[in-house]
Amino acid sequence: MILSYLSGLLASIITMPMWTVRLRISLLTIDKYESLKIKNNFHYFYLIVKESLNKEGFFKLYKGFFSSVVLSLHGGIQMTIYETGKRYIIKKNNKLEIYQGSILGSISKIVAGVTLYPFNVIRARQQQFSQSATLNISDTLKKNMILSKRNYGLFFQSIRGIHEVNGLKGFYKGLTPSILRQIPGSSAFFYTYEYILKIFKLNNK
Repeated sequence: MILSYLSGLLASIITMPMWTVRLRISLLTIDKYESLKIKNNFHYFYLIVKESLNKEGFFKLYKGFFSSVVLSLHGGIQMTIYETGKRYIIKKNNKLEIYQGSILGSISKIVAGVTLYPFNVIRARQQQFSQSATLNISDTLKKNMILSKRNYGLFFQSIRGIHEVNGLKGFYKGLTPSILRQIPGSSAFFYTYEYILKIFKLNNK
């Protein structure tokens, strides 16, 4: 679990700025013609990076970093649940069927995802451009991007802001599609994982 967490944390540190830019790109509201600019010459990608660096500075691209640190626990939590469940099944049945590994992998993914999902929401809110910052960003972005109605600020300010606006359910907005997206991949991954262990006779040891 520790190695999984450390690897996830390192990945977060390296890729965090691109996650911030990605979130801001996903909030663009542009028509078909304008969207071609993103595909052909990265017009809005360049504009968002430029505005973020010039108006906020490089380290502002690490908004939501604390949430990312916590989210790095995802893999560790998932594997801990998976291995615990796997040992229980093997103890009870003397073996683990491949399909059971697939199901167990999906369950562990769901539990880890639900547990940590609020930190995804908090991070997204922190990374979003706010209306209070509209004087500092270009007219193009003001016109073509969904802006937050408030500045969520630091971690605990963001928690308070989300709760004030949406209550507890605000921390789980978008949970259902997120879980549904993850289940097939997790199921296929652990099916393949257990299948390979079985081929090399490393399973149930």
